[in-house]
Amino acid sequence: MNVFKNMFVFNAQSTVMKMAMLCVFLFYNLLFGQVNNNLINNSSFENLNSCPDNLGQIGKVDYWFNGYQFGSPDLYSLCASSTLVLVPLNVNGYQNARTGTNYIGIGAYLKEFTAREYIETQLKQTLKANSQYCITYYVSLGDHSSFAVANIGAYFSSSVLSGSSFTVQYYWPPHVESNTLSPITDSINWTKVQGVHFAQGGENFVTFGNFRDDIQTNKVQVKPLYNPNVSGNGAYYYIDDISVVEINPAKAYSTKTIAVCANTTLTLGTDSTFDATYQWQPPTGLSCTNCPNPIVTVTTSKKYYLTKQQCSATTKDSVYIQIYTPTLTAKAGNYKTICLNDTVKLGVNDTTAFTSYVWSPVMGLSCTNCPQPFASPFITTTYTLNKTECSLNTSDTVTIHVETCEILIPDIFTPNNDNVNDEWKIKLPNGFKLKTVAVYNRWGTLVYNIDDALLNSENSKIRVVRWDGRTTGGIECSDGVYFYVLHYTNKTGELQRKKGNVTLIR
Repeated sequence: MNVFKNMFVFNAQSTVMKMAMLCVFLFYNLLFGQVNNNLINNSSFENLNSCPDNLGQIGKVDYWFNGYQFGSPDLYSLCASSTLVLVPLNVNGYQNARTGTNYIGIGAYLKEFTAREYIETQLKQTLKANSQYCITYYVSLGDHSSFAVANIGAYFSSSVLSGSSFTVQYYWPPHVESNTLSPITDSINWTKVQGVHFAQGGENFVTFGNFRDDIQTNKVQVKPLYNPNVSGNGAYYYIDDISVVEINPAKAYSTKTIAVCANTTLTLGTDSTFDATYQWQPPTGLSCTNCPNPIVTVTTSKKYYLTKQQCSATTKDSVYIQIYTPTLTAKAGNYKTICLNDTVKLGVNDTTAFTSYVWSPVMGLSCTNCPQPFASPFITTTYTLNKTECSLNTSDTVTIHVETCEILIPDIFTPNNDNVNDEWKIKLPNGFKLKTVAVYNRWGTLVYNIDDALLNSENSKIRVVRWDGRTTGGIECSDGVYFYVLHYTNKTGELQRKKGNVTLIR
């Protein structure tokens, strides 16, 4: 749209004055500690596929394109090879980039006939239905503009917008717009435009420019006309630093209440939103009061309040931090007797978020830093538990006695009344219970037995069962090899059977 490019001439006096007022050094305006969750790609036009050498070269800006078929938005850059599009001094005036070294220029109004320029881009992700988004962009009036307007806006769409003729025939009502009562006349500073868009869902593109026709456009003449008899008297704006950020409410912590040990260090806040402001109260103990994620070292129970300002949305939240008082001492468990190769659980289930455990020795333990390890020692072992709960350190011990748990059955005895090996003695481990004993001669005849009733009577609580070499009826058995069958229960109550032979010699 060359009519916008030919409407200005250099005003040397105003340019020199502005150069004296503005700093020539360029700095990035970074927001400390905030995450750039901006949905706009290349939001300050810093990524180029090549440097501009003439007007109308928005196609050299990554992700951005001409939002109107016959428009020709301009790219201005410090790397430009033509003074027409150089930063900060160019054909339309003098202006440093607000961020980085580049910005875009668009025509927003012409006095002689209806004409507009638009820039457009695809969002990083599609907007979500019923969500709110904060839209922010900065504009500055070109030095040689004869007019200023109050209608620089943003329009969201699900597909690419396009025009069909040089003269605009149709206007879309913008979703966000500058103050329609106050034309943007500042050509020295960058003017912030900000608003909220309530998404319908499915919006995937955003376009910037003046979406009002000439009658609806609020305009004011700010300088004498370039030439009343020639086309080219209008409003031209630089634009930089565009952001579209979802509005999320303030959240002081992931939970409303949290218990911690005294002197614990925490990071508050759950988000860090681009272009949002945060205010925390009270300031006591906080590393900062206006950052998104302050660090606090907790010394007393306290409630913190967060006020978050994002666009025109002000939201508040709080978190109560409570000092946890240790109350539980170490408990290693109770003395136990186990069989070799058996496993037993130590300790008690008293774990909290503020407790650490150290068990020793490590021999036979399934873990050494848990509240209830499983122990399988090979020998009788005393375990020590050292427990730390916040600042409280306590210890306790438990002894696990280990037995072989084998049923001892002799394979020979001599019942000759010499008081040496006169009885066949069956010894059971602790926790085992004998159910029946049956002894047979070599012809398979039962010669001796003890039943369950006798073994479990009040007078038979011993762990040793004896046979004196006589039959159940009291008759002496002759020398020879006898066979036995035992039924018993182990420590876990399982019924077991064992059989073998024993030699009787008189």
